[in-house]
Parts: sequence; structure tokens; C-alpha cells
Amino acid sequence: MAEPAHRLDPEDGRLLDAVRGLRWQAARPPRRTVSGAHVSRYLGPSAELNEYRPYRQGDEVRRIDWKLLARTDRAYIRLAQDYSRTPTLFCLDASASMGWPVATQGKWRQARQIALGLAAAARAAGDPVGLTVKDSSGDITLPMEGRPGTLHTVARLLQGVTPGGSAAYRLPHTPRAQHRLVVIGDFLGEEAEIARLIALTGEIVERGGEVLAIHVVAQEELAPERRARALFDVEDPSYRRNFDATGLGEYRNRFGAWRADLARRFRRRGADFTLVQTSEPPAVAVRRIVGWLS
Repeated sequence: MAEPAHRLDPEDGRLLDAVRGLRWQAARPPRRTVSGAHVSRYLGPSAELNEYRPYRQGDEVRRIDWKLLARTDRAYIRLAQDYSRTPTLFCLDASASMGWPVATQGKWRQARQIALGLAAAARAAGDPVGLTVKDSSGDITLPMEGRPGTLHTVARLLQGVTPGGSAAYRLPHTPRAQHRLVVIGDFLGEEAEIARLIALTGEIVERGGEVLAIHVVAQEELAPERRARALFDVEDPSYRRNFDATGLGEYRNRFGAWRADLARRFRRRGADFTLVQTSEPPAVAVRRIVGWLS
């Protein structure tokens, strides 16, 4: 069913037009058989026949193929490929560092557009989506929804976010099996917060769920201008470090090593991980991510 027309930010409207028809298939066949669009790991009683097996005590009588019983005098159960849903929760970092560069709020704009585009692809596959964001004014939460208008609710909530404060991901306390968690941010928070996030990743994957970590990086972070003479922390203004051309090279090396280590830590716990630069068009990034994971 098509989402109803609501008033959208023009930028969001263009994005949704660009990803229209894109479906985000589950990377891992779900174990459970909740009616939906994704192929399950298990064979069950759906309409699409795959094979038969002999009837065993305890099987549902209604699943016996009575025509085959009449022909062979043996009771067989019809097995078919079940389909299931993958509820998808988007968890976004809206700390002060995500509002940088300040003039454009480049990282936050990219993060919210990526979330909206992926939510559209998940909804196109029939999956409910939810949202959690912790910004300067508090927590923003959208419970799992699969109704018409959900995408517009996601867009409206994200448009109202103002990045601020220190990094803090509002994560589910108890990981739920078969869910897909999408974490989007710059991962520049305290090490304890990042370690907690990575540990949760492992728990979700062990329960049969999926985790996708999207690292949003500003072009200015990857390649600072040569005239730059200092580093500062937007979440802690008291931190400032001056450097010369040699220090700029050291920064690039350390930043590259940190990004590589971050990716390794997530992947080691079973998460998918990708980097999105602010210079990449959001629709292109969404199609790249969905195409790579499907």
C-alpha cells in the first residue's frame, strides 16, 4: 500500500522519489515465521509448495495432503517456504559532533537522510520500522510501526532534531531476536559508550538478528584544509590542540587507523559496517547499502 501524501521537506521528498521501488531484503533468512516478505529458514504451511515429508504424531492434521493420501495410502505433510518480517529499528546519534560542520550540519543531514531512505526500503519490503534518537532536548522514540504514513512520521521526527550534547545512543535494554538494528553516527563518543554498543551488537547477532553500523564522516574530517591550525572538540570546547603541517599528517594517520579499528570491532561481533561520507548523495548511499546487503 502506498504511503499517503503529506507535507514533506523538499529534500526528503526528492530522496523518497529517488529510492522508490527499492526493497531491503533480510541479509539472513529469519528463523521465525511471522507473515511477511522475507524467506524464512524454516519450511512451514504456506501456499508455496517446496516438498513433502511423512506425517508424524503431533503434526497438524490440516496440513496433510489428502489427495496424496488417497493415491498412496500414506500420510504426508505439505512443506512450503514460509515468509517473515524483519522489524527494523533505527538508532541515530544526534550529539553535537553530528551537527558539524556547523554551517551545513552536514553529518546530521546525511544521517537523517540515510535513515529515511533505508526506512523507505524496509517499508517497501513490508517491514515495520522504529526510531530512537537522543538529542539536545531529550529522547525521541517511534515504536515499531508498519502503517501507512510511517515514513512521513519518521521524516517529521528527524526534521525536528537539533544535534547537541555528548554522544549517547538510546539503545534497547534487551535485544530482541530477529530484529534489525541500524546504528547511524560518527561514533565519536566515550569509549565506554562505544564498547556498550558493540557488545549489544554481538547479543543481537547471537539471537539471530542483524546489525548495520553506518559511520558518517564529513569530508572536512577526512581532508582538513592545509591552513587548519587546530583541532577542537565540539562536545567539549575546553579541548583544543594546535598543530602544524606535520601534525596534520599525524592526524590523518591516526584518524584512518581509528576508523579501521572501529570497523574491525563491529565486524568481529557479526555486524555489517559501512562508511558514508557527507559528499555522497544520500540516494546513492542508500542504494549502495541495500544492494550490498541484499
